Amino acid sequence: MNGIRRVIPVITLVLGCTPVAQAALTVHVEPFGPSAEAIQHARTELAASPALKARVQGGEFRVLDLRMISEDHPGAAAVAPTRYSASVFDYTHNRAFTAVGALDRPASISVAASNRPPLPTAEEFEAAVEVIRQNSPFGADLLSGRLGAYPPMPPLEDVAHLGAGHRIVEVGLWPADDRAEHEIVGVDMSDRKVVRYAGGAPPTSRAEPNVCGLPQGNNVAGSGGPTYQVTVMNGTTMVWSMLVTRPLASSATNGSGVELQNVEYMGKHIFDRAHVPILNVKYDADACGPYRDWETSENAFQATGANVNGFMICTTPPQTILEDGTDNGNFTGVAVYLQGDSVYLVSEMSAGWYRYASYWKFDANGTIHPRFGFAAVDNSCVCFVHDHHAYWRLDFDIEGTTNNVVYESKSGPRVQKMTETRVSRISQVMNILPQYWLVSNPATNRGYKILPGPQDGVADAYGRGDLWLLRYHAPPNEELDDYPNPGADTSANLDQYLTGESLDHQHIVVWYAIHSIHDIAHEGMDAGEVIGPDLVPVSW
Repeated sequence: MNGIRRVIPVITLVLGCTPVAQAALTVHVEPFGPSAEAIQHARTELAASPALKARVQGGEFRVLDLRMISEDHPGAAAVAPTRYSASVFDYTHNRAFTAVGALDRPASISVAASNRPPLPTAEEFEAAVEVIRQNSPFGADLLSGRLGAYPPMPPLEDVAHLGAGHRIVEVGLWPADDRAEHEIVGVDMSDRKVVRYAGGAPPTSRAEPNVCGLPQGNNVAGSGGPTYQVTVMNGTTMVWSMLVTRPLASSATNGSGVELQNVEYMGKHIFDRAHVPILNVKYDADACGPYRDWETSENAFQATGANVNGFMICTTPPQTILEDGTDNGNFTGVAVYLQGDSVYLVSEMSAGWYRYASYWKFDANGTIHPRFGFAAVDNSCVCFVHDHHAYWRLDFDIEGTTNNVVYESKSGPRVQKMTETRVSRISQVMNILPQYWLVSNPATNRGYKILPGPQDGVADAYGRGDLWLLRYHAPPNEELDDYPNPGADTSANLDQYLTGESLDHQHIVVWYAIHSIHDIAHEGMDAGEVIGPDLVPVSW
């Protein structure tokens, strides 16, 4: 099938900015890889394929998630993906499958059983709400508007304690007035029946009259292509070049926010890939959760400008829930904004009642500012103290894939880290010289210094660590999927990749974690928090 790469006019953004070398910065955005239409066509072909029909044996099923397989090509030019992986659930036989296919070879689809229950999609959630409308005592209140439906946490129920073995999609029911009560119910997608829980909520959740968070707002349907080539020019000089994938198409088990590939500064390679594959939350005394969250559900935020098929070229700063304090918006996807000598990439995501914002800021002087924001909308759980944890995976390829080294400096001269290790940040309250890590290429002396942000926190027992320095391994053995099964340990299981391998003149991957404590009862109801490190070029 054709359509692997579309050619449409390149969109260029030129805004008033501080001159750099007597020229204005410009941003060019061009589609890369398969179009949204090609991916949707693959979904249709998969649903009708003999390979899938043979596995579901006439059962009712749903294709829940289809994402392109974005393969690593260290040291080489990016190649548009042609293969995809999809999650399928067979409601009749209560089985999950993983299907792998190729856009240009429809007959090549292979289907295998999976022990990973796929996350619900917006379409499946709405199907669950429709079951409640049609087949439950809550139906009349939903139809009348006395109850509203919302996606809660967890999204799926661990049915072991129910003895059902069916797929149970959770639905929150929020009262619009005092004639109804707050409750979270499960919907058995096989039997089309509503499951009610003792206490009005699943064991790891809460549905109480008291709620905290910002008012839940509207959302808009996502559309457009998944990946774009973004180039920042200073006159005729290329300052930045990178592939940018929006959250709904990002890689890793549960997605990874705004994902970058083949990042170059002034024509020199920095990253093969940079993203946030791990996102989780832990409550004090397990008042709720703990949860492993996902980053593939895009949430609406406010962006003004030219919508280029899922990438908004903004003329004013985009406003996520972290900026405007509301859960409303007109756009889902990635907003690109140029201000002064910096280019911003911004997107907002939802996981149940949590709201997350993924930011990247690129300065003309080569500094990179990864940021992640945490917020929530009305629910009972976030009234309790909880910690959010996010983990960037920075796959460094500084001018080469096999000749990088990494150093650490705590309070004096930097020391080379010779083997894989987990390291800790020193608390910001300690009176010491700034701590940093440096990944560099000894042949050129160019590198990037990782400077912790003042609010990035330090790990507790659940957070596990602050940085992991690892040697890169190509798929399928790379350290990308640390979470084998939903319902398993939700903490970051990165220690399993510490095997004592050399980091001397190697291809190095740095995992950088941030830890954010939310205590609404004592700190008040604010919009949330945005934190992260700075990555500063050295000898560039």
